[in-house]
Amino acid sequence: MAVFTLISGICFSFLNVKNFDFSKFLETIKSSSGLKKDEAESRELTFLDKARNSIDKKLLSITELKETPEVLSIKSREGIDVFISKNKDLETQVKTLQTVLSKAKIEKREVLLVDFRFDKLTVRYK
Repeated sequence: MAVFTLISGICFSFLNVKNFDFSKFLETIKSSSGLKKDEAESRELTFLDKARNSIDKKLLSITELKETPEVLSIKSREGIDVFISKNKDLETQVKTLQTVLSKAKIEKREVLLVDFRFDKLTVRYK
């Protein structure tokens, strides 16, 4: 902070500007140095937004999302129904979904349903 004060003092002495707004100057420094958070970053994402960001077009092409207090129901263009539990870690469920879909693709099996609502994962194939 002392270095910043020293540098800004030197700048003021060289510039000698009468209409200089110190608060605008600080705001410019904050935004250019990355200290100011973007509004989108500071906004807390909902469970639905986090799930959509994690799944849509990365694992599945989502066509429909339905949200209840405990479950997020996802229908995909690929014909797969996914039930995500809100009571469990979303990141873990997304990683498991990716593993299930990759394994099914390797085994040349078509997944119809992936359900995370229960203690054990439920997967239904065609």
